[in-house]
Amino acid sequence: MVVERSIWDEGLEGPFIIDLFVSPQARGRGVGRSLVQHAVQICALAGDAALSLRIGGGTSPAALAIYASLGFANSD
Repeated sequence: MVVERSIWDEGLEGPFIIDLFVSPQARGRGVGRSLVQHAVQICALAGDAALSLRIGGGTSPAALAIYASLGFANSD
């Protein structure tokens, strides 16, 4: 799901990916990557210069790899 703004980060502008989950049966098939790529494309078409997401301790290594390969960078 993509929302207008992060509900956690007041100063973060632009759309924000929230609650991205892939069914265990579908993992490893490119579904997560496709969902993130689609969100990026739709936001770009809407004129958004950036798309953000938040990672945490529970973020899987596979998800981190997808985000990094698609150009998302850690802002810490």
